[in-house]
Amino acid sequence: MARRLTICGTAAAEAIPAIHCVCDTCRRAWELGGKDLRTRAAYQLGQDVRVDFGPDSHFHMRAMGQDYAYLQHLLITHSHQDHWLPEELAYRRPGFCVLPEGFPPLTIYGNDRVLESARQRLGNLEAMRIELYEIHSFQEVQVCPDLRLTTLKAEHGGEEDALNFLIEEPDRSLLVANDTGFWQEETWEFIAGRRVDVALIDGTCGRYDQNGGHMGAPWVAKFAARLGELGCLSDSPRLIVTHFSHNGHANHDQLVEIYTAYGIEVAYDGLVVG
Repeated sequence: MARRLTICGTAAAEAIPAIHCVCDTCRRAWELGGKDLRTRAAYQLGQDVRVDFGPDSHFHMRAMGQDYAYLQHLLITHSHQDHWLPEELAYRRPGFCVLPEGFPPLTIYGNDRVLESARQRLGNLEAMRIELYEIHSFQEVQVCPDLRLTTLKAEHGGEEDALNFLIEEPDRSLLVANDTGFWQEETWEFIAGRRVDVALIDGTCGRYDQNGGHMGAPWVAKFAARLGELGCLSDSPRLIVTHFSHNGHANHDQLVEIYTAYGIEVAYDGLVVG
């Protein structure tokens, strides 16, 4: 049985309302509350698997009942601070927390920059029962007996090997595709024919026709359509857009109105998928 997927955060780096900002989108988020209040993007699968560990991880733990003592596999997409804040893991060291003997270690899967930052900022990994596993684009890793990770090359700019993930369990496959523009052909060819039951797609640019490190609504629709053309989508897929910026100038209801025409759901913090 597939782990319960919780979409913990659905915002880009600044969150919504963005820190220090008085733009109309942020003022409206303050007024509306609810689904318009967004923390930085992260996803939790059951108690033992998490995608990204950014500055809102402690809030997610409290608000969504996630006990990180049982976290065993931490999959990091890239080293940008809204997705990877290793200092939060420093509190696993003795004296800051109690982990009884017999608890499994925490394995961090990430590219070379992610792992190097872990080594530099965390210190004694053995004392914190943290292990590192380097991953790169176009790789398959059997994370645990019932979960396989396939890494995909994200189009996120810069020199870093930013990653998207296809996470396969026996009963479900999840595509994590935020922090990317429309993929290059090599990535589309690599994923062609692989089943996707749930797709989380980058919608940072909101209503705008933008593509380049992130996507706006027209490109999100093209992305979803390409998955279908390549035979990736299951019979009843859930296509969900996430990772929103206040610079996309659309509140939750406006995003729902935009994406309903494409058959795409709009994520919100705390959305549970199966």
